[in-house]
Amino acid sequence: MYKIGLSTKGKVLNEELIRQYSLAGIELMELAISQLELEELDFCELKATTDKYSVEIASVHLPCGRCDVSKAEAHDYTLTVFEDIIKRASSVGIRRFVVHPSTEPIADEERMQRMFSAKNCLSELADIAAKYNSVIAVEVLPRTCLGKNSQEILELISLNNKLMVCFDTNHLLKEDSTDFIRNVGKRIVTTHVSDYNFIDEQHWMPGVGKINWDKLVDTLLEVGYNGPWMYEVAFYESGRLGRRIVCSDFVDNAREILLPHFDDGERNV
Repeated sequence: MYKIGLSTKGKVLNEELIRQYSLAGIELMELAISQLELEELDFCELKATTDKYSVEIASVHLPCGRCDVSKAEAHDYTLTVFEDIIKRASSVGIRRFVVHPSTEPIADEERMQRMFSAKNCLSELADIAAKYNSVIAVEVLPRTCLGKNSQEILELISLNNKLMVCFDTNHLLKEDSTDFIRNVGKRIVTTHVSDYNFIDEQHWMPGVGKINWDKLVDTLLEVGYNGPWMYEVAFYESGRLGRRIVCSDFVDNAREILLPHFDDGERNV
């Protein structure tokens, strides 16, 4: 199977959370915390704690807001902040860095200019990450954001072959997920896994929304995807479970979805 991971988004990052990951059988973590927390974080100390519980930090979600690769006026600031985080995180072996290609809303008349700025900034960012033996994964985003479908994602990564992609399963609003996966193919190096209603992002537990998970997994296997199965779901009241989600629910969910596709029981990564 794919290794099972869980984003720290919306959770309190501390040793107890890491212990909960370990006890549940969650092997991977995506570090998703605020810009201030990332700037102040002691990555060596965090790595020592995750090693203690045999949890791997598979990726860091770079901050968005003041940092925006699509705004020319934020270019220098964004690259400075991102390089500092990438340098410190890479020093402890973290190799994937997820980045949003824009904030929103984006008006139609400014989309071309924002796309131009994002493409150039992302290309520079890919070269920065490569200095530290790491990669940038550009995340597909919903609504008016840049990167809302495979066409825009492929344009965003077109200037630099080092740029890769984070496939968020609940962000596609105008394109079928299987078409996206086939179009982007081997450039996908990580995922954000959650379900939705095809109207807007929801970050529900898979099985609550409308995604055909068998079809999605089959298509990932078809293109040779071998990265993390990284959940980005909040711990909230689930309509399916009728109770607050706990870490072990993600492992149960992953096994339910993935095991039928891995009959020999071997791990894909």
